[in-house]
Amino acid sequence: MLLEGNTRILGAINEVKEAIQACEFHSRDYYVQDIDDTVIGGAYGLAVEERQKHLQALADMERYFMNHVEHLIEQ
Repeated sequence: MLLEGNTRILGAINEVKEAIQACEFHSRDYYVQDIDDTVIGGAYGLAVEERQKHLQALADMERYFMNHVEHLIEQ
């Protein structure tokens, strides 16, 4: 039961990653926002950084649950 639960979590994480990657993300959506010129890429650059943080957090979570699944399979 624990193995199935962790496998289900991995499936859900994969669905979230696919949804994020399929979501249209275009610089024109951030063009009108006035951000200090010292920020590389302006508002779009900040948005890209935030998206990368979220994707990294998902990758870390995926690795965490994958380790659990691997240990459960080895038992």
